[in-house]
Formats: sequence, structure tokens, C-alpha cells
Amino acid sequence: MLKPFEDIIINHKTSFGVGIESDCFVDLKGDKSICDKQDYNKSQRTGKQMREQGVQVFSYTSARCTHAEDIGVFDIDAIKSVKPDEMVEWEIKQTSDSILFFCSAYPDKSTEFSIEKFLVDGELPVPSN
Repeated sequence: MLKPFEDIIINHKTSFGVGIESDCFVDLKGDKSICDKQDYNKSQRTGKQMREQGVQVFSYTSARCTHAEDIGVFDIDAIKSVKPDEMVEWEIKQTSDSILFFCSAYPDKSTEFSIEKFLVDGELPVPSN
């Protein structure tokens, strides 16, 4: 097993909201087969098929953060906002044991994921090709 990077990494990001509109939307939230924590092949095949079929926007459930609604946008033309809104600044602190997303403006939105959330049978899964 590879030895993790031992230093703390801190970086800053901005998240934002945009309005989207699409005639070609797919709702994958009920599809548990694309939420495999170890095998990403099904989700990647599904993504490739959606792109080939002209899907612009899709919703899905994350394999590790099941309480949130996630949206993916393949086609930038589906974004109808002239400018982003709901801009939120984040400080991201990564260690070998966890990753923390901290929001000083909205502390209740802050969240942390421990490495255990990503381990499968005690190992980090190998990303698929």
C-alpha cells in the first residue's frame, strides 16, 4: 500500500449556483448501480452513453454523500444564468486521515469526510480506466 502524503494541504475554492434548463435531462437518483464505492466502471459507462445520446444535464446520488442532490452538466448551453449566484468561499484542509470543507460564512454547511468513508475492505479503491 502506498504511504499517504503526511503534510497538511490547505487550499481555497468557491462554489456557486447557476440556473439550468434542459430538454435533455436524466434523473439517475434512483439508480443504485452507479453508486458503487469500489467499481466505477458502471457509472463511467453510463456517463459515456449519456454524452453519446446528447444528455445535457443529469442528477445522481453520490456513493458517499447520499443526503445531497448532485447535478452534472455535460453541455454548457444548459446553464442559463448570466452570472453565478450563491457564491460561497471554502477552505479545504486535507490530511492523510480526512478532508474538511470549512465555510466561515455558513458554518452549518461545513462538512468533513474521514478516510474510512472511502475505504472498501480497509483499502482505497483503485480508480477505473
